[in-house]
Amino acid sequence: MLRVAHGHFEVLPGVDRKLRVGIFAQDRMEAWVRFSSDTSPTDPDLGSTLGVGIKLFGVPGANGLGEPGTTADLILQNFPRFFVQDAKAMCEFTYAGVVLKDYPGYLKQHPDTQAVLDAMTAPWGSVLTSTYWAILPFKLGKEVVKYRLEPETAPQDVPDDAPDYLATDMAHRLSRDGYRFRFMIQRRTHPSTMPLDRAMDDWSEKQSPFVQIATLVLPRQDIGERGQADYGQGLSFNIWRTPPENAPCDASSIAVVRKAVYAAGAAARHRANGQPLKGAPEPRPGPPRPGVRPEPRDDSIVKAVIRAPAGRPTGAGLALRRGPPRGGGLAHGGRIAEPRGALPHPGCAALRHAVRGHGHTRRHHRPRFGPGVPRGRRLACGRGRGAEL
Repeated sequence: MLRVAHGHFEVLPGVDRKLRVGIFAQDRMEAWVRFSSDTSPTDPDLGSTLGVGIKLFGVPGANGLGEPGTTADLILQNFPRFFVQDAKAMCEFTYAGVVLKDYPGYLKQHPDTQAVLDAMTAPWGSVLTSTYWAILPFKLGKEVVKYRLEPETAPQDVPDDAPDYLATDMAHRLSRDGYRFRFMIQRRTHPSTMPLDRAMDDWSEKQSPFVQIATLVLPRQDIGERGQADYGQGLSFNIWRTPPENAPCDASSIAVVRKAVYAAGAAARHRANGQPLKGAPEPRPGPPRPGVRPEPRDDSIVKAVIRAPAGRPTGAGLALRRGPPRGGGLAHGGRIAEPRGALPHPGCAALRHAVRGHGHTRRHHRPRFGPGVPRGRRLACGRGRGAEL
């Protein structure tokens, strides 16, 4: 995961009534938007394939996963075509690389796949000025369409090879300005030239141009707010988590396979991060609305040490101390910012809960032990990065 931002999704007034079904029957929905890349945490994220997951809140009715919740998911990537045509080709690609350990041999025999993979690694200067496609066909009432998310801000590509360039760029941009995206649809007007199960094929924009039906708005905000990254990491996305009127087209074999793959991938990621796999029926509160005075910022500094209780040879006690830190930890805006350490400690989330005095804890941050202190151990937390599935 790069970063997650709060926003809202507005359906344009005047949209054809035939298209106002499922998601698009709502006028305005709260949204949490997670941007991601396919690179490892230690590699530069510039030049990686970018993805965006949009979780919409306030969409009533059961979805394609059989869930009774009130959320819907949209998932897109920054390239208009997939790198294989269908589920059969995807299995052959995976078998060649995972089982035979011979991706180069497969790609040599499939230059069209190699070309798409090469194009996916083109450098993009910002996730907020990139265009994204859903790639696969989706139902829209009685019609079939493809989705595109198009930035209103012109691309401003500034190549940089720092490991977290795109994440840092996103944080800096949203701290200064809000960003908007046009949500577009392309109708399947010519079935003979617009196949449903060939994910590498574009649909001609001359035959059916993309038209806007909604707007995604990301207001100016601090995406580094306490707990926001944890909340984003805990979200799970699946292209089938939509009303039946907006479900992926059943004729797309890749869409059908993704129903199980996305669920398995989300479960694996949550297990790796030590997080429960559960939905988010209600959105996390976003930044204060214009004109609403935010709560006073808590600038207190808290130091915590685990000490052995007096009179007991074993066990642990909790000692809290307010005041400036003495080495190692710094406090930023009232949050505990401990030095990065070594081994996990299962009580870090509970300790943070007790210190701050409320129930919002950093579940994603893995607690660690930092440098030792007399008769105790100082707590520290490290930060990891996940990948969109």
